[in-house]
Amino acid sequence: MVVLAIMWPIVLMNIHLRGTMSLFEALANALLISLPFFFIPPRWRWSALVPVWLVALFFLTNTWYWRYFGDFMPVTSYFLWNNVDSMVVGAAMSMFKVKDMSMVIPAMGLTLMYFLFFRNRINRRFTKRVRMAALGIILSLFIGNEAYIIYSGNRIDRIKGAEKTLWESTVQHFGTEQVAPWVEYNVSGLVAYFAKSYGRIIYNNLRSRDASSEDIARIDCFWKAHERLCHAELADSVHHVAALKRNLILIIVESLNSWAVEYEHKGKKLMLVLDSLVKSEGTLSALDMVSQIHSGISSDGQFIYNTGMYPASDVTTVSYYTGNSFHALPMYFADRPSFEVIGEAAAMWKHYETTLAYGYNRLYDNIGRLAKLDAIGRDEAIFRSALEVIDTIDKPFVAELTTITMHGPYKEDFVAVPDWIAGIEGLGEMMRNYMGVANYFDTQLGRFLEELKKRGLYDDSLIVIASDHESRVDKTVDEMEYGRIAFVAVNAGVSRRIDHPVGQVDVFPTILDLMGVSDTVPYRGMGISMLNPRLDGAISRHGKIIGDSISPELEEMLRMSREASDVMLRCDWFGR
Repeated sequence: MVVLAIMWPIVLMNIHLRGTMSLFEALANALLISLPFFFIPPRWRWSALVPVWLVALFFLTNTWYWRYFGDFMPVTSYFLWNNVDSMVVGAAMSMFKVKDMSMVIPAMGLTLMYFLFFRNRINRRFTKRVRMAALGIILSLFIGNEAYIIYSGNRIDRIKGAEKTLWESTVQHFGTEQVAPWVEYNVSGLVAYFAKSYGRIIYNNLRSRDASSEDIARIDCFWKAHERLCHAELADSVHHVAALKRNLILIIVESLNSWAVEYEHKGKKLMLVLDSLVKSEGTLSALDMVSQIHSGISSDGQFIYNTGMYPASDVTTVSYYTGNSFHALPMYFADRPSFEVIGEAAAMWKHYETTLAYGYNRLYDNIGRLAKLDAIGRDEAIFRSALEVIDTIDKPFVAELTTITMHGPYKEDFVAVPDWIAGIEGLGEMMRNYMGVANYFDTQLGRFLEELKKRGLYDDSLIVIASDHESRVDKTVDEMEYGRIAFVAVNAGVSRRIDHPVGQVDVFPTILDLMGVSDTVPYRGMGISMLNPRLDGAISRHGKIIGDSISPELEEMLRMSREASDVMLRCDWFGR
């Protein structure tokens, strides 16, 4: 019964991902997981329920995670307990469907049966012969299954719909293959997937962080390729106008898909303010920006924009590398006051550590609590709090505002869906809610910009608005090769809409150019400024090159970039 209870969620997930039950694989993995049952004393037999529940909850949480991100949750993310709050629970519950209970029904039934019928009846020890027979049979079945997987070749080709999506894509980075977690699960099976994941965690904790000669050679190779692409000169007028900019305001928008910026229904704009900014004189925009986050999700977006580096591809960046030294954006304006405003508590994604690591002077957190006290939406509270800080600090300044209302489940107290959105036919509830909070954020952004104008700060500020990552609220991620997110720089000193793909990592050098400091800083990031004509593509989070006419030189550099960033993080490149 233990084996069947473990098999059940494995089979359900296999049907979802592959369209087949893969019964032999499910049996082999379930038997191996239940193997300790044959060796534990009778009084500890209840502990067999532990792996049953762990497997059920693993697949249940990944069912919800899949609906939100189109992937499995990386194993390292299960250790970020500080990230679990009412917002995360609400987002998970928004993904819940009644049919999901089928994942845990066997675990619930077995638990009930154990305590009602079997608790005092299972007192017989297995003989040594039975134990050895179980060990031999189960190991043979498991090894045979793994051998079959290896012999039959790459299972990715048999994954349901994989050939049409981003997620099957792999890339060779100095001999290491990077794949999405759900693809690795499909290739490996449950036990091997966890063995590889925990093996990486142990390896990352034990391996030396000193840069070897091979590490240095890899990084040097990347920087030489990067330097060759960065020789394109910018127009003198851009430098002249950008040099006049004083304040830098970076607004990182939660879950903003590019399509929302220009969405229109019967003459009504979903995001009128942002759409108007894109079309305004002096705005640099890119609505074809490639999301390059990894397992750190929102924290990865903040990391990329502040450091100009890619997040780690094998672990959650903020879990391992907040103690590193960085050449971060605020550090290049160290003579100015700088601050962050966030909606959640500072413990989420280790904001206390990242604020210091990036060089901000102050962090204003938990603004969501203030929003409830004032009976307003959280984004409104974030913008209000930022204005209060701005009123009290010297100018010029550097500010980072990270919004939160557009976080799933896209519902919030004191934020109503406008009637015109509620009346659009054919929208599902989640899409309607998403559009409602997108419209709400846009309205609050407009009010914030108006307040800056009243204070005489608007024209003296470079205002950068960028998505932290995409949202899977619709089918855009399934239908496209990657999630399109938005970048908009207001008062940029140049009027240009970039129509080709760019990456999140390209935001850092672009800001340096627009602030007129590119020629004075020792590090310009691992991306390329969007003002550079040689930038005509990007690399996705799993290594797929995005761009119809990408140059061979850029493709070569991009293929080295993720591995180079991983090595630089591991070796604390800037703190050596």
